[in-house]
Amino acid sequence: MWQLENIKSPIGNILLMHNGEVLAALDFEDHEGRMRKLADRYLSNPDFVRTKTRSTFGQALEAYFEGGVNMINGLTTIALGTAFQAKVWAALRTIPAGHTRSYAEIARQIGTPKG
Repeated sequence: MWQLENIKSPIGNILLMHNGEVLAALDFEDHEGRMRKLADRYLSNPDFVRTKTRSTFGQALEAYFEGGVNMINGLTTIALGTAFQAKVWAALRTIPAGHTRSYAEIARQIGTPKG
């Protein structure tokens, strides 16, 4: 069962999709349809339930937006996307808070440089 959880943030209301163990998606609240479409594409027959109980994921994101930028580092996630997208997202998670990487650096890191 996938839980849909709303949190308020300084950038707008955010909707999380998780099953209590892994965070599968995060989007702005007004894009729930897009999130459900993604779940339908990559999960088999996903069932959803709205929850008002604050999860570990919701707590970590609230702490992140309050300045605890490292609070999201340990969250368990799954990548709902292509194999290439999963590689990119995994590489993005290795960037320390406050640092940046170019597209070229990420491409080299995942073994798909151009040129």
